[in-house]
Amino acid sequence: MRDENNIRGGKVCSIEGWRRAALSNKQTVTLLSAGSSFKIKVHDDSMKDEGIRAGDLIDCERADSLASGELGLMRTPYGVMVRRFLIVGCVVCLEAANAEYPKLCMDCCDVEILGRLLKLERRFDESEVA
Repeated sequence: MRDENNIRGGKVCSIEGWRRAALSNKQTVTLLSAGSSFKIKVHDDSMKDEGIRAGDLIDCERADSLASGELGLMRTPYGVMVRRFLIVGCVVCLEAANAEYPKLCMDCCDVEILGRLLKLERRFDESEVA
């Protein structure tokens, strides 16, 4: 059972790099640089059907807008999360790529776009490549 105040649907556990920034829901992330790109580390399986797994690093480009259907990093009342960004009528829906996670639909004022996903980086330990 999920705590509705802490939906893990794509929430990011860290953004690796230099600067710290306070986010909603007492989360702290570290931005890679003051430039236009940064990395995030995903900690759950909410985007597994897109090939994004817990522990993956994702290169993101800072963005303040996304086209409907794009994968992005967003800050919401539920935390920071990676989701497919969809515009449905006059609301924004954030869709996980795992049926176990709910589609979140909310007013566009409740969603802040932080970045666009560019590239996935996966690291394997020796036990996984044997």
